[in-house]
Amino acid sequence: MKMVARLFVAVLVCLSCLGRSAFAGELLVVTDENLPPFSFVRDGKVVGVDVDMLRRAAAKAGASVRIEALPWKRVLHLLENGGTPWAMPLFRTPEREVVSSFIAPLHFSTMGVFVRRGGEFPFTSLDDLNGKRLGYNRGYALPPDLSEAVRQGRLQLEEVASTAQNVEKLLAGRIDCFVANVENVDFTLVGMASRQDVVLLPKRLWERRPAYLVIARAAEGKETAGTVASLRQALESLHRDGSYARILAQYTLSP
Repeated sequence: MKMVARLFVAVLVCLSCLGRSAFAGELLVVTDENLPPFSFVRDGKVVGVDVDMLRRAAAKAGASVRIEALPWKRVLHLLENGGTPWAMPLFRTPEREVVSSFIAPLHFSTMGVFVRRGGEFPFTSLDDLNGKRLGYNRGYALPPDLSEAVRQGRLQLEEVASTAQNVEKLLAGRIDCFVANVENVDFTLVGMASRQDVVLLPKRLWERRPAYLVIARAAEGKETAGTVASLRQALESLHRDGSYARILAQYTLSP
């Protein structure tokens, strides 16, 4: 019985792997399922700025791609543990460079601090966040100085699964503020009755931080070198020729 049970488990594992593997010649890229307007699921389809950018770049590079949207923590886990060769969109950090090669930016992220209207406070440096309950999306790479402030216990970080949850907690008074991508918050607030109650403080945590398509270092080799180079050139050309700006406008103007 034990042998039968082990065989059954092995078959299930194999079937699971086959279900997630790409077809021959197809690149399987995993992405965040809840980062509008950059990558998200709408009517059962993976859409967004990064998704459109990658598909256009792949067409230019003569490659075929399949994009799978997953919870962000799972994307990172798969990338770090050999479960996927390609992933997006990642900020470049020393820790991530150990397991990934950063190919080219898909989008550029501006991050700010959001508060409830009437709860604004002077914000000129991270010291102004001391003692605050700060919301943040789970698994995202914090700026190094903000990470250090959390490590020192100068502020309390509360992680959630999505920006919508941060908005909910903010309006309920369960956090003092949250940090997030500006375009992501704008997109999330569209159609919300409470949209005017969420205020972006003037100072930004960062401007135009690049978010990349990456390949796992374990997946790199002679057989991928040409694809990597072609995708890099194609993505860079989409930023130069204005395609990125036009794609971004399509999502931010009419979500």
